[in-house]
Amino acid sequence: QTNSVHSGMKESLHYDLIVIGAGFAGLSAAYHFGLMGKRVLVLEKGSGKENASFASTAEMNHDPDANRNMVMQTHGYDAARDLWKLTERSLTLLTDFAHREGAENFETKRVPAHMFSYGDLGDEYLNEKFEIYTKLGANVSRSYAPNTPHPSFTSALTLLGDGRTNNQAILRTLARVVRAQGNRVMRHTEVVSVNATSGTVHVTTANGTVYRASRALVATGMHTISGLRSFPIEPHRTFVVRYENHHMPEPFRSAIMWDVHEPFHYIRSFAGHQLWIGGEDMPEHQVTKEREERAYKRLHEFSKEILKLGEKYTSTGSWSGTFFPTKRSLPYIANDPNFPISYSVGFGGSGLLMSLVSGYLHAAWESGKELHYKKLFVLD
Repeated sequence: QTNSVHSGMKESLHYDLIVIGAGFAGLSAAYHFGLMGKRVLVLEKGSGKENASFASTAEMNHDPDANRNMVMQTHGYDAARDLWKLTERSLTLLTDFAHREGAENFETKRVPAHMFSYGDLGDEYLNEKFEIYTKLGANVSRSYAPNTPHPSFTSALTLLGDGRTNNQAILRTLARVVRAQGNRVMRHTEVVSVNATSGTVHVTTANGTVYRASRALVATGMHTISGLRSFPIEPHRTFVVRYENHHMPEPFRSAIMWDVHEPFHYIRSFAGHQLWIGGEDMPEHQVTKEREERAYKRLHEFSKEILKLGEKYTSTGSWSGTFFPTKRSLPYIANDPNFPISYSVGFGGSGLLMSLVSGYLHAAWESGKELHYKKLFVLD
């Protein structure tokens, strides 16, 4: 299905959509366009295990990195409520997807989410969050020591209906279903340039192959691809340590948690006996071997001193991952007004639900639906 052209490159058949990036956002877009009967090609520069989606702790979190106060000031109260509705929509899509025929059996478990403080600071922030969530109609409550979920928490806010899942299983299942739709997912295929002429997008890969489509969708954390917009996104590194306890107590067993301090920490259990404690985030350009070692040390100190992990918990590993927050706190989920190119970028550190729903939004907009959401994610 290829033919040689005058430059010596190879050019493929014409697709309806070429997606660049095989993370949550890219595969979600491919899946939803596939439901519409579109011919889709997904190009991923690596194996897929290097991207932020694969390394994510896979919290199904209603509270994306969006600053809701800023959203309300810019777009109004209805916009903040729309963000909440989008995360609920994403949870519904994910749950339906997890139980569809042929999907890998992965857990999408709704559990409480606890925001907490462990000192004299944090109450004002949690009170502000509580007021916002109450206005949004969320099932939310406040607690204070000694009635918080953990003895070390001096103050906490609890949201019911968040959750946790298995991100690697989601990615494998999405790729499998996209292929079952008759579409392609090509890994180890790096895109070096994208050009649009006469309503056709030409996507050139590192090996010289040129793929053509009616539209391209860029779904990478950051890119150095010629011909595409760049965004005010600064990559950050987050660090994670893992502990084992085969008799995991509450609240660790059935909740996700994060504090409201600086440095920021998040806690979740995995597989019923692993506890992941992450945070100590820093800009990628500031990461050195010394600072990396210090970050892990501080996470272990936080685990022992604040979470009170005693001798029943065994330290079993550590790793780090890169995430890509935007300066404006909302991702860019939008179509370029001048070219047949769309973007789903900048989902930050808690972007699982927003990434998954971005594919749904692009497909909905293609059909003339859900247009009221567009104002939140415009490229300017």
